[in-house]
Amino acid sequence: MNKSRMSVADLLYQCSLRINNSLNDPMVLNAVSQYGYTSEKLQTCKALLSESERLSDMFEKEYGEVNAAFALRDKQQEKAGATYNKIFAVSKVALKDNPSAQVALQMTGRRAVRTSKWLNQTKVFYNNILANQEWLSAMASFGITAEMITAGLEEIKAVESYGEVILSEKGDAQNATIMRDNKLEELHEWVSDYEDIARVALMDQPQLLEKLGIVVKK
Repeated sequence: MNKSRMSVADLLYQCSLRINNSLNDPMVLNAVSQYGYTSEKLQTCKALLSESERLSDMFEKEYGEVNAAFALRDKQQEKAGATYNKIFAVSKVALKDNPSAQVALQMTGRRAVRTSKWLNQTKVFYNNILANQEWLSAMASFGITAEMITAGLEEIKAVESYGEVILSEKGDAQNATIMRDNKLEELHEWVSDYEDIARVALMDQPQLLEKLGIVVKK
């Protein structure tokens, strides 16, 4: 088997063909047993196959959880962004004649897009307004209360908290990848050796080789 040209699903399927069909076909089992591949030995590979399938499923599960964490963060960021954009738009009117506020609240220039920079920019904005009574009063005159600003900041903190969840999920996924890949390498080596022996044992019975998923050149 050429592992480099196969997907994980294909590799598992091909290994399953070779092992399970060998165990289930008396003619194959009798032939390969003469070369040391007894039922007991093939059962050890079947256990290896089962473990590889389990780790492959775990891999999918862990990366699914990473994607889910990103989706939840994006949903929260969309909500927090809508609140921030509304309050920021009001601040541009309420504080338009206050140069120090313009600088402290980072009101000029482009709005950050990258999540890490966006979090920093929005937190600076909210925290600095909340720390200045004059600016709070100016915002209140346009209907934006301190409570609304505080609530907006909490929404930003909720987005930030997902960063820790994502990092944790990524770590689990990376560990699952290493475990799966190591086990697949072990499985591939085992089955490749078996395939070489099966070709010898079943040299005169190509139909049985094909039953194992082993292509016989005409």
